[in-house]
Amino acid sequence: PLYAVFEAAKQGKVKIKYVNESNGDLLKADPSVKIDNERYPEDKTGIEGQVIDAALTSTSKAPKFIGYKIKSVKLQKGDQDTTDSIKYTKNGDYTVVFVYEELDDIIPGKGDDGQANPKATDDVKNTYIPVTWKLDSEKGKFKKGEAAVAGTEFTYYVNPTKKKTFSDVVEKSGLT
Repeated sequence: PLYAVFEAAKQGKVKIKYVNESNGDLLKADPSVKIDNERYPEDKTGIEGQVIDAALTSTSKAPKFIGYKIKSVKLQKGDQDTTDSIKYTKNGDYTVVFVYEELDDIIPGKGDDGQANPKATDDVKNTYIPVTWKLDSEKGKFKKGEAAVAGTEFTYYVNPTKKKTFSDVVEKSGLT
């Protein structure tokens, strides 16, 4: 008879970090930017020595944070950026670093031209608090500087982690 002995593949890991553009750790700096039901793993396991799946480095798969949008992904060995193929290792020698750009605290729903503001993305609309004010057009018009502004309803999206007031929103709008 012929016998074969199989050994389970050794497990390795790769670390995962989430940082702002200044390399500040988003999970440690301000936990309030985390979104409920979003997962923020700190590592990923796989077969030791195997190259990580490209999907792990995709910006489209990056977790979301309140007040931030994914900008890029970089790979590191230790604390140094690398362009090497990164592999699962016993001690997690490699790190996938998701880099996020901070968004404005107050984002207008529309531009001065009355068109939708591209910065008011679905993610912003889903995580920021909408502040809307309306004007009875028979009683007056809003102005921005000296010019009258078309429209009677204005919505601004406010980052809930930044403790902004209605006065802050009015100041940001420039409307009088």
